[in-house]
Amino acid sequence: MNFQNESIKNLKSKSKTNQSQNFDWDIIVPDSKPDIKSIITTDGVVSITGKEIMQDRAVINGNVKLTILYVSSTEPECVKSIENIKSFNYVLELQDLRQNMILNLYTDIVKISSEILNSRKINVACMLEFFATAYNEEETDFISKIEEDDIKFYTKEISTLKLIDCFEKKISLNENIEVPSGKMSITEILKIKPELSNKEFKLMNNKFALRTNLEFLTMYRSGDDLEEIECINLGIPVNEIIDCDCIKEDLLSDFDVEVCNLNYILKENSDNEKRIIQVCCDLLVCGKIYEMMTIRPIVDAYSLTNNLKLEKAPYDYDLILCDTSGQFSTKDSFTLKSKGDIQKILFLDIKPEIKKLTNINQIAGIKGDIHVTVLYMSTDNKMYFEKAMLNMEQNIPLNDKTENSVCDLKLLLDSHSYNILSDNVIELRINFNYRITAKKSISQEIIKNIDIEEASGQSMGQGIKVFFCSGDEKLWDIAKKYKTTVDDILIVNNMENCNEVKKGMKLLIP
Repeated sequence: MNFQNESIKNLKSKSKTNQSQNFDWDIIVPDSKPDIKSIITTDGVVSITGKEIMQDRAVINGNVKLTILYVSSTEPECVKSIENIKSFNYVLELQDLRQNMILNLYTDIVKISSEILNSRKINVACMLEFFATAYNEEETDFISKIEEDDIKFYTKEISTLKLIDCFEKKISLNENIEVPSGKMSITEILKIKPELSNKEFKLMNNKFALRTNLEFLTMYRSGDDLEEIECINLGIPVNEIIDCDCIKEDLLSDFDVEVCNLNYILKENSDNEKRIIQVCCDLLVCGKIYEMMTIRPIVDAYSLTNNLKLEKAPYDYDLILCDTSGQFSTKDSFTLKSKGDIQKILFLDIKPEIKKLTNINQIAGIKGDIHVTVLYMSTDNKMYFEKAMLNMEQNIPLNDKTENSVCDLKLLLDSHSYNILSDNVIELRINFNYRITAKKSISQEIIKNIDIEEASGQSMGQGIKVFFCSGDEKLWDIAKKYKTTVDDILIVNNMENCNEVKKGMKLLIP
């Protein structure tokens, strides 16, 4: 038998998991720092330093850089900070994971808190969440053409995104950032939080370009009391070209980037003023590269004279129904519970949490919470720290093909601003960037191999047969049953196309 074989290689998701783990660490206050009276805030930044893939599990190594703001017991009006790096080791259980697979991993801090054990010792409780997906390269064989007059077949066009590669690239940055004129020089850095905005990726042959703004929300003391605490944004533009062999400029991509391994040193400028921060950090770029793929495998075949043995196998793929991106804004206000009225806000942190994503009547409904952390100084020169939670609801229109499909959402904080409406009420305006992909998982049986089971040497008999249609048949199935052809049935019944088959119709079968 003469037929044409084809094969396709594709990275496919084999398994995924979402796991959480609690870690506890004790921190000793350095000798250079005063005793603790009360803790204002505890924050952390997680970095993955290594992952070892084994069968059905992966060993994850990383660290959390902790920043603790506190009020001193010996200097009541003085805010101090402690930075400490704690390492962790976690065994991630993931069924069907093998050493030759690609493990895509994202780790985030879900919850973090601290407790004073004594004036020189703190216990930090941190919950980490691990999102992991294992990808394996699979090769699928199929028959696309049969060059035998005796055998009839039909193909089905399958169009989907083919995942070519899933990779991580690390970019190391070392930059000096200077406090702008008009702001006080630095006595002590209390807190630095990195944020990325306006992220753009451009594909080129064997490389890609990253353009983004890396901003450092910096809280520092310029003197010895609360009135001299400053909070400013110090930013640097990032323009990097990264080599990557799997990339071509006509491919499709899905990128994300995050800051890790942040370190900084306070330096003096030419006037011997501490106004320069030397920042060292890594940008971890996680990318997926796709190409639009169309294949036409044979999905059914039969012989006019022989019985065929068809070897079939399922081909699983995702049909992309919609891929849309954009921006939306939300505005809300909340009331502070502390007694002190607001003089100025020192630090404000925002983190969105998606609770529910629905797809009803071609509308993607996003519901979740916005966690807000605010640190402010009151009119009586006291510092207060509070957390608030705002509701987030947004409807995103999709196209009319997305009914009953599954939606994936990527939501990123773009920017935010605030207004102090009264002594204890803050209004927030938050801008989010989103990307929603609606897809449907399809399993299609395709033919991998064909053998002639036996040469019957018999036909279905001479003459014309009559077939009464129930309305569910296709002409292909009828022709296959009686070992004739669709064209012959159309000719004998004086029909122009297959769509004329109706329930109760009498067909003549040659």
